[in-house]
Amino acid sequence: MHELAYAIAEIYDWRSPPGSHGKKEHLRHTGPVEMLFLANHLYALDSFEVAGNVLECGASHGYSTCVLSHACAQLKRKLFVADSFEGLPPTRKDQGFFVQGDYAASLESVSDNLTTLGRLDAVDFIKGFYADSLKGFRHPLCLLWLDVDLYESAQDVLSNVFHCLNPAGIIATHEFTDFHNHPYSIDEKCPPSAIFKMFESSGLNYRTIHLMRYFGMIAGDNSIQPDSGAFLPFLLNKLDTMDHRSRQFQELRQSNTVRTAFRIKNLLMPRQTRPSAPEEASAVDAMSAAELEIKKNNHL
Repeated sequence: MHELAYAIAEIYDWRSPPGSHGKKEHLRHTGPVEMLFLANHLYALDSFEVAGNVLECGASHGYSTCVLSHACAQLKRKLFVADSFEGLPPTRKDQGFFVQGDYAASLESVSDNLTTLGRLDAVDFIKGFYADSLKGFRHPLCLLWLDVDLYESAQDVLSNVFHCLNPAGIIATHEFTDFHNHPYSIDEKCPPSAIFKMFESSGLNYRTIHLMRYFGMIAGDNSIQPDSGAFLPFLLNKLDTMDHRSRQFQELRQSNTVRTAFRIKNLLMPRQTRPSAPEEASAVDAMSAAELEIKKNNHL
């Protein structure tokens, strides 16, 4: 999943408009690490045989949908994806950062991305604004993934589907903190406070787990393995050396063809333009600087 999440992210970044990184028109607003936390927790739930499917609310252009669809397909779980596919609904005056229509992507474009990069067979789309589209939702859930930006949108989701969440399951949100990385309180009009209030109004205790930046999870008393992601940061450095780019770099370094090409290139260079290696020249008079570099690389 690590390599897959990064490869899909890379493709989305290529397709984003130039200069859009970090802006609303960027096609990807979540990252591979958030997806690894979600996939890891889904695998943990599966290992404890926690029943239920996954509901994603807020797909944008479908990056997280593509990644999660692979995890759901492997675990034979259905991924329900709910979105208006028209962007955000009308917003309050005090929500100045968000405006109606933000993050809009058509169902056709998300389906196309999913066909190319994900597992369309694992996904069911639910189109419309949540107050209406999720009415009558009855599918059992083990994971609810909220990336809805607005307090009212989170309320609409939870009022319709909270009863479907397995007590052993969990809720993840991409609005766990504000833009300064400060956790929200229950009194603030933001998606996490809508989740807190839903737990309280249902007579349930909850705990919060801040995993990174804006991303975190809210777990009930009976949630299975709520800290399943605690070990993941320690693995990331190791995993980052094992993906396709790292393997390609290692293969190039070990390639006889590449070493021979550098050796020939060095021999064809005029002697006065060749890089020198004064510290080792006396020991290996016949060896060029390029050959020395290759020799050093082979011992790295």
